[in-house]
Amino acid sequence: MKACVITGASSGIGLELANRFLKRGFKVYGLSREPDKAPIKDQSNYEPIACDLRNREDILRASRRVLEGEKRVKVLINNAGIGHFGHHDSLSPLQIEEMINVNLLAPCLLTRLFLGTLRANRGHIVFISSVAGTGPSPMGAVYGATKAGLSHFAKSIFEENRRSGLKVHTITPDITNTAFFDSLSFGPFIKDPESYLEPGDVADAVEFACFSREPVVVQEIVIKPQVFKIEKRP
Repeated sequence: MKACVITGASSGIGLELANRFLKRGFKVYGLSREPDKAPIKDQSNYEPIACDLRNREDILRASRRVLEGEKRVKVLINNAGIGHFGHHDSLSPLQIEEMINVNLLAPCLLTRLFLGTLRANRGHIVFISSVAGTGPSPMGAVYGATKAGLSHFAKSIFEENRRSGLKVHTITPDITNTAFFDSLSFGPFIKDPESYLEPGDVADAVEFACFSREPVVVQEIVIKPQVFKIEKRP
């Protein structure tokens, strides 16, 4: 049985991806801070692992737990992300560090730790980026920078390893209806379903990238809703 490792698997896009890969017959390792809260449909092939991506030791421990007993890792999905928004001088140093650690450093570390087995298995690395990383992001300068860095990292990792058969995919969604926005001052304009994406839309893109025929590599997919509209909150 092939295996898939997903970060942020307990909700939103990560949860949708976990259920999709379980349905395709994968063993899924779901990394998240609250792993037992994930409403997974098929628990028999799902292994939740507690992992705080802000903490390097947590990342190393979780990776060892998977790799010590698993040689069939075929897919690594770097999905987890965090955002703090506002004028740059309104962000605390801790908030800045947290975004860099979760959005950029953690995927770099996980890619390093799983690269050998993924290369041997001619596997896939998926990075969930953001349209915030494709251009200037006022009020989200650090968040956008981490996502721009993530996309650049993904392209470089592909070029380093493409002769091995490793495939690297960047999925770049616009605003998506997830818990990411629960603590923010803006979010999807729920009254207009044409103005935001659902987790399933992003999961569709991941499946398309990962299950395209050999030797096609779907390097990047940008997904946007038909209408641009957000809801501002007090």
